[in-house]
Amino acid sequence: MAGSTAAGITAPVGPFPRGSVDPAVLPDPTVVGPTVVVVSPERGASTDASTIAVVVSAVDPDGVAEVTIAGEPATSSGGDQWTAQVPLTAGVNLLEYEAKDSLGNLTTGYTSLVQGQLHSTKDTFKRGVVAALTPNGLGRVCDVVAQLTSSVDLAPLIASQNPLLSTAGIKLNGTGLLHDPLTYELEGAATGLTIRVKFANVLLSGDAEFIGMGLTKLDLTADEVIASGTMQLDQSLWTGSAKVTKQAIGLELDKINVSFKNFNAKASSGFFNALLSPFRNTIQNTVKDKLEGILLDLIVAEVQKAIPGLDSPFTFDLPNPLTGTRHGLSAQFEVHEANGTPATGVVLNAGVKAFATSPAAGTSDQVAILGVAPPRPMVPGPEDFGVRLSSDALNSFLHATWQTGIVAGKIEGRSPAPTATLNLTAGLLYPFLPIVRSLAPDPGTPITLVVKTGSAPRIGFGRSPGVPYEIDLPEGEVTLEIDYMDGGPNVEVFTLRFAARAQAAITVENDKLKIGNLALPTVTSDVIREPAGDIEDQGIEDAIHALIPMVLDIYKAQIPAIPIPALPLGLQLTSPRLTVDKDYLTVRASL
Repeated sequence: MAGSTAAGITAPVGPFPRGSVDPAVLPDPTVVGPTVVVVSPERGASTDASTIAVVVSAVDPDGVAEVTIAGEPATSSGGDQWTAQVPLTAGVNLLEYEAKDSLGNLTTGYTSLVQGQLHSTKDTFKRGVVAALTPNGLGRVCDVVAQLTSSVDLAPLIASQNPLLSTAGIKLNGTGLLHDPLTYELEGAATGLTIRVKFANVLLSGDAEFIGMGLTKLDLTADEVIASGTMQLDQSLWTGSAKVTKQAIGLELDKINVSFKNFNAKASSGFFNALLSPFRNTIQNTVKDKLEGILLDLIVAEVQKAIPGLDSPFTFDLPNPLTGTRHGLSAQFEVHEANGTPATGVVLNAGVKAFATSPAAGTSDQVAILGVAPPRPMVPGPEDFGVRLSSDALNSFLHATWQTGIVAGKIEGRSPAPTATLNLTAGLLYPFLPIVRSLAPDPGTPITLVVKTGSAPRIGFGRSPGVPYEIDLPEGEVTLEIDYMDGGPNVEVFTLRFAARAQAAITVENDKLKIGNLALPTVTSDVIREPAGDIEDQGIEDAIHALIPMVLDIYKAQIPAIPIPALPLGLQLTSPRLTVDKDYLTVRASL
């Protein structure tokens, strides 16, 4: 049974008749310009060159008279190939070409290149993110850690250290440990952060064997245990030494110092208390040493979980709603600068590395960055949390997203989506493409759009007056097919590449940045295949403009929400405030 969408679009029921190309609908070959194919560099490629040789193939039965590329005259380089040296500017370069045959017929098209400093997604992009947390923001991080450790039982950890003490005079084994829940404090420091972990009402039970004098029960008590340490910038970044293994919130944590309030050791009788007296300091220092090792490992393990991506890669699945596939992407942040004070909080300047866990075939890991200056320093407040991102850092992320293969999709007229408002059938294209009327004589014949991209989308901040966010789509690809629903193959009408600079909106949704509301003021297109027969350029251009809303729907569905760096686990932003400077986006919010 055929279904219908909310807009009343009903799924077609096939089969539909197959037509054949009527020669009358094809353009006169004597008024068709040369067939042009871009040879090199590959469309959408990245380069750090300031000028580059662009090679195209131009073929025409009447002979090719001249070719220009990006306004530069091309010279014949043998056979059907033409070459021009083209200057490049930083960012996306749309290089339009023209080829004219001996009769004066003109063919136009474009190719694109991205010029900048080449960066591999396998490497960390340095200093692209600045995060700031006020004292209250750090308190919210502590809340997360406290929740993660609310059920932690230190007793098995103490027991694993037995014997706690073994000397010529005494042997001590821990048998139990009671304490109140762990609480945490974080405050800014000149080199990063100071951390304190406290737990009160401590009772460590044990068995003490006094050599030659017998065995007794022993209770070690303290009103409070305080463990403190300094989390500072990873010194291996500067010394070249091996990377530290004790790291939390992207900072090195080498040592925890434990102190006690009112430590006491008490045996089961006055006799054993007398024997215990010369060992009290040794026992206290031994318990201190054991707790320092245990708490160091515990704090590192639990604090690492509090802000995903700062200490180990944060991997997540990107679902493609159009294909039903899932694609893995990992991101990690590396702190390069850290400073703060107890009164203001902390500021972390970090690099970012984003990479596809399984890169799609044919995708390069080289991304051209503009080399914008590191984000200017942030001052914590007034909101709990703030993060500033450079366009280079976000483009590194978008490039890795493209590498996953997620930026591809298909819309089939035979299966209209519940949200569809346009009937994707051959009749939609009759006014623009007479060849479709010839190939699909029934206007209800469904058509299929296959959309993908030959290079990664790129975002820019504040590049144009009054436009805070723009996304370049330099090598979008659209294939139009006719689907006869008869069990046979679809017929490809054309495949084209298109370039566009889309205006966009960025919003905060929970803990992510969402890119949406794409609008394309202008589109540049280049037909690369017409297997069914030649089509007039104007007809294809008109058809694409009719289909642009659907193409944008595909792109909007495939640009994933971007996790906000340095945001504590499980916390969402309240009343977020976004501001844009040239090449930078700043997000501030309460937690």
